[in-house]
Amino acid sequence: MRSLTVIALIGALVCAPSALSAQPSMRLTPPAEAFRRPPVQLERDAQLSLPPWVTWIGLAATAALGTSFVWSAATLRDARIARDTGQDGGDAWFVRRRRQAIALGVATGAVGLATALVALFATRWDPPSAEIWVTHEGGGVSYSRTF
Repeated sequence: MRSLTVIALIGALVCAPSALSAQPSMRLTPPAEAFRRPPVQLERDAQLSLPPWVTWIGLAATAALGTSFVWSAATLRDARIARDTGQDGGDAWFVRRRRQAIALGVATGAVGLATALVALFATRWDPPSAEIWVTHEGGGVSYSRTF
């Protein structure tokens, strides 16, 4: 058994230099005709490239709708009190104010969500600028971004 191991070891040492210098017979890349379609490109340019003022208009619209919603919720409280005390037309006033408050709340949420999505995915913001300086009296770091 020992002689067989020694013979295998000597054979491996003799064949090793030729095995290292031999070219591999397997092809690592498939031929070009193996692909029927062009490869998929994962990187793409953004579909929308809106200026920042679009986001600011959306933010202003969200703030205006939110203010109207708060006002409507305050008048809804007054309408509820009128309904509970039994004033004439208090029930109809309460129903109108409740519908108005719900509509303004939903509109505020929808416009706010749309503004956030436009700001994150469709607005072309200017790239940030960073600056680092060091002097014998001290140093500093400055980072700014235009919104």
